[in-house]
Amino acid sequence: MDKTSRPDVLASVLYLPFRSQTFQEGLFTDVIEHIPEHTEVQALKEFRRVLKQGSQLLLSTPNNNALYKLLDPAYYTIGHRHYSMQEIKSFLEDAGFELRSLFSSGGTFALLSVLWYCLLTFPLRKFVPRLRLSDAPKFIARREGVEYTHLHADGGYTVFAIAVA
Repeated sequence: MDKTSRPDVLASVLYLPFRSQTFQEGLFTDVIEHIPEHTEVQALKEFRRVLKQGSQLLLSTPNNNALYKLLDPAYYTIGHRHYSMQEIKSFLEDAGFELRSLFSSGGTFALLSVLWYCLLTFPLRKFVPRLRLSDAPKFIARREGVEYTHLHADGGYTVFAIAVA
């Protein structure tokens, strides 16, 4: 991580410091599971507020699959949440978005990548900051990339949604 980089704006997704209808596109990738529980619709309404009419939002989050939750160390340690496709659909519609696409992707190697990062890379980086480690070994990363080129009805590791404001 480049410690000299700083975000342009530091804010809560629940109260974005931007005028309404400012942005043409939005990315909300692997964030919703980290905001306070039961504020998902509020956050998406705020996101919708700052998007121009007709703009697209791309959202992704871990899938609420028993195996994926069972093998997610963050699920137990920090309350990392997983969502079903139906929950994401409901959140987006309740926030006033029109859902255009909803699918899941990723699989075993996506899960292995998360496990590798949580159990090896992250702790080693904390204890040995100078150590240069990738998030996962190349063979896992390559296979994970291939997995993400295949769509699943609802069993993939990650849920993706494309919605219009």
